[in-house]
Amino acid sequence: MKKLFTLSFVLMILNGFAQTNNPAPYCSPNYLMVPCNQGGPSNSPNAYVNDNINDFSTSGAVVNISNINSGCNGMANNYIYYCNHNLQVSPANTVVCTIKCGINFAQGIAIFIDWNQDNVFQNPSEKVSATSGVPPANTSFTVSFVVPFSQANGVYRMRVRSVYSTPGTVIHPCNNYSYGECEDYNVYVGITAPAPSTVITNATNNSPVCPGQNVNLQATTSGSTTGYNWTGPMSYTSNIQNPTLTSVTSSMAGTYYVAVTSGTCPLLAGTYVWVKQAPSLTVTSGANPSCSGVAVTLSVAAGGTASSYTWSTGSNSVTTQVSPTVNTTYTISASNNTCVTTMAYTQSVTICSGLDNLPVSEANLSLYPNPFKNQIRISTKVKVQIAVHDVLGKLIMEKVVSDGDVINTEELTPGTYFLIIKEGDYRKSIRIIKN
Repeated sequence: MKKLFTLSFVLMILNGFAQTNNPAPYCSPNYLMVPCNQGGPSNSPNAYVNDNINDFSTSGAVVNISNINSGCNGMANNYIYYCNHNLQVSPANTVVCTIKCGINFAQGIAIFIDWNQDNVFQNPSEKVSATSGVPPANTSFTVSFVVPFSQANGVYRMRVRSVYSTPGTVIHPCNNYSYGECEDYNVYVGITAPAPSTVITNATNNSPVCPGQNVNLQATTSGSTTGYNWTGPMSYTSNIQNPTLTSVTSSMAGTYYVAVTSGTCPLLAGTYVWVKQAPSLTVTSGANPSCSGVAVTLSVAAGGTASSYTWSTGSNSVTTQVSPTVNTTYTISASNNTCVTTMAYTQSVTICSGLDNLPVSEANLSLYPNPFKNQIRISTKVKVQIAVHDVLGKLIMEKVVSDGDVINTEELTPGTYFLIIKEGDYRKSIRIIKN
């Protein structure tokens, strides 16, 4: 769905750098629900997924990680490699990890470290820590691990993985799961971790906007940068610093990430584009084509989500009556107090030369006998739609009738009924009685 940062781009910008900054050798942790904040920004009540690792920090190390309020990473497979967040430890260090997941759903956590540097997380031998159960959502909890006493100096890959409603003890580093998030980090044992980049990156945009409007994405940086790469929903990409999304639709909503190239590690910043819901709008006509110069009613179909309407005729109702003499296009705007949807409707006309083209209001429908027993005969100038209701308003039958048609009423019980003719705003009710 929303694959916001491709592996190929990471490989391109990191080509020629140390293996520790290359995610390619490690398995890709896959999730079915991508991204992990569907429905709105991370940890917003409007997002109905929110299966993410929101906080990950450590204590007890020489240099600790503090990756707070990161939300859903929004990238392919809900996987991100934080090469700018480094953990520096010494052999025999006890490292305490404090974790908090997203606001909606409980998730288990497992932590893996590739101690033998074979580019494989040997499960369970390299599962260094895990939750025995499933901690509640939006609640900080801790797990810990000990660096092996004899661990050689070097750089090691650490994987932190969350899975919805799954104890950490059974989480696999590579298997497919439905919901969750995965974060990778570097662990420096006995050697100095590189200082974090001095480049500060921030991503913003001008949403929320209505469908059809433009969204301006902006990347603000300080320090030396060599390039930008934006990725987002609908396979969006751009390599300019401040691109524009034109005439946005609801399918373009979601998190847009910019990767700013700086040194050997791409810095990431994300911004959520919010596209408001526009009112739905469908127009129907009482007759299309209609007779030239004869009044016809245009109506907004039931089921719309608007609170107000404006027709080009000046009407502010759900209907407007027009009497075009030539094919004419009318416009209607519907507002839900946030966004406006505008559509055009063309009413066609024809030169009528017979009774069949008369509007229903001129049908002069009558029926006989009344009272009746088992049949009602119809007299009408045009075909009409009729509905028969009992005295409680229950619909008994509905059909289209023409002049001379006979309605079989054998199954009706004796009593009073109402036959109703309806077209647009036109209503005609006839009381009928079965003996």
